Amino acid sequence: MSEKKPFLVRLAGRSEGAAAVEFALVLSVLLMIIMGMIDFGHAFFLRQIVTNASREGARAGVVFPHTDATVIQGNVETAVQKYWPLTDPPQVTVAPGTRLTGDPLTVTVTFTKTWWIINSFVPGMTDSTQIQVPTVMRYE
Repeated sequence: MSEKKPFLVRLAGRSEGAAAVEFALVLSVLLMIIMGMIDFGHAFFLRQIVTNASREGARAGVVFPHTDATVIQGNVETAVQKYWPLTDPPQVTVAPGTRLTGDPLTVTVTFTKTWWIINSFVPGMTDSTQIQVPTVMRYE
């Protein structure tokens, strides 16, 4: 007569649900990696937009020089807004300098990127980060 094995010993010998448990563990890690890639890809995309908007603003400021700094500021902000594809506006800072031919004009465009999911998994990471790009061009 065969001896009856204890319940836990019989349960340990079975493997019907092992694949489902392994899939659940691997899927959670895989989804975190994919969401992190999407989040960092979005940050890289925003960095490119801010860089190009800063260049467009600086170019508008140096091609059409004016003696009044407020007119230069307006030209730069208009050029940045024309280029800007997003609904949230960026912050534009203009340092017009002396406004003489050959002198530098500095345009800084700043935008705040809000992290979607990666900040939940990385300890010490804030909910948002500022993307700030300065562009320096010389007056023509």
